[in-house]
Amino acid sequence: MLAGVAAAIAFSLAVIATVEARTVTVTEKDSGSETILARGDTLEVSLPATSGTGYVWQVAKVESSILSQSGNATFEHDGKAMPGAMRHQTFHFSANAAGAGLLELRYLRPWEKDTPPAKSFTLNVLVK
Repeated sequence: MLAGVAAAIAFSLAVIATVEARTVTVTEKDSGSETILARGDTLEVSLPATSGTGYVWQVAKVESSILSQSGNATFEHDGKAMPGAMRHQTFHFSANAAGAGLLELRYLRPWEKDTPPAKSFTLNVLVK
């Protein structure tokens, strides 16, 4: 009896170990949609930003009970890095717990406190 329980536990752990976390990438075209993640997955949000304008994407809302930001946002250039060039600002979030919530990012100039954002990005996130 005990050997059967031990074998079942060992099998369950082996199955869990073979399930790999994945990275789900969303872009500006996914704004307003929903994405489904599993615990342990990484959500990558890659949004266009024009260099030299002062505008950056900032996290305005994140459901911290299910998602946590991993590190700082990174900037990737499309070709040559020069003022006015298109680049992408990429954020990474870890799916930590089951639940649902909204992720919102805003494209703004951080020093312009009373100015509405030029753009916004929202994503409904479901973590299973």
